[in-house]
Amino acid sequence: MGSSLGDKARMVLPHLRGPLVLDVGAGGGELTAAIAAAGFRASALDAAPDAITRLRALGVLHEVRQGYAEQVPQLFGEPFDSIVVSALLHEVYSYGTSAESATPLLGYDALELTLTRFRQSLGERGRLIIRDGIMPDRPLEPATVDGLSPADIEAFHDYLRRSPHPQLRALHLRGRSLTGTRHAVAEFLCTLTWGIETFPREALERYQLFTLAGYRDYAGSLGFDLLHSEAVTQRGYVDAFTHLTITSAGRPWFPATNGLWVFEKRA
Repeated sequence: MGSSLGDKARMVLPHLRGPLVLDVGAGGGELTAAIAAAGFRASALDAAPDAITRLRALGVLHEVRQGYAEQVPQLFGEPFDSIVVSALLHEVYSYGTSAESATPLLGYDALELTLTRFRQSLGERGRLIIRDGIMPDRPLEPATVDGLSPADIEAFHDYLRRSPHPQLRALHLRGRSLTGTRHAVAEFLCTLTWGIETFPREALERYQLFTLAGYRDYAGSLGFDLLHSEAVTQRGYVDAFTHLTITSAGRPWFPATNGLWVFEKRA
């Protein structure tokens, strides 16, 4: 994940409001350190003990706490000017809230609780900055992938066995060609880039929860106003599939791989 720091920093840093910024799901701390280096008083939250060790070793962060995304209000006392969550909310959806929660939640219920807790932890006009997977526009339209290699086909069968998401298994293989909805094709391709050895975890996840406009509407219903959004396609994904021909509606097509949504807490 650290290899994509340039992309993360480019997308996130210009939209921060300070001085107090929290990076949720901070991992190794590459983005958090960049936030601190940009002059913000940066804090970090992560659930993994090894991540906490790395974050504390940075020596530049205001506060470091171990816990889950929905626990922000109980772990941090003062309100934040910005909360950043990069490549984490799809995991909240996929794996749910903490097992220690009174009522563990999954899917959109877990996501709603988490965004509500973030809103509680933001000060007046505080910003919530989400960088995560993005569902293709017109997600139910068909798409085709031609030229699959034997390794791709092996990975496809393993992916179908493991994925718990029926809408993402709506894929059909004929020879070296794969067809399905744009959403299902995009999810498989994004997962494939991680390599089949990661499928015991990665194939369990749903990476794309909303289209660009869909996140606007969803967060809007929870008390946030959209300030900015954009979709990007990271070059590494394109380079990984130069051997494939990907089309939709009879035209060359490649899904966006990440979205950025900048929200402001509504008064």
